[in-house]
Amino acid sequence: MYKIENLSSDPIQTHTLLTDIDDIELTLTFHPSISAWNMDITYRNITIHGVAVSLNVPLIHDSRLPFTIVAIARDNPDIEPSLLDDFASGRVALYLLVGEEEKEAVY
Repeated sequence: MYKIENLSSDPIQTHTLLTDIDDIELTLTFHPSISAWNMDITYRNITIHGVAVSLNVPLIHDSRLPFTIVAIARDNPDIEPSLLDDFASGRVALYLLVGEEEKEAVY
């Protein structure tokens, strides 16, 4: 399980995750009108758009991808990521789970 580092309070931010399985591009977008974060994921030639960032569940359900991402709150685990600074403040963290980690994870 890899913690995704350097998340900020920028409303649109792109991160390249350098992993053993290949590079993964993650774009996070904050939507102030609905107080929610979404993400786009690109892995090799597969792109998935508009994944809602919710707590304690696998965020990606695609059998073509050998990983998922999970969001975990440091406090208030019942309050979904809804603030621009949720990642920058450390209240919410994103984790990349690869292979068997994905199957064995307990959220």
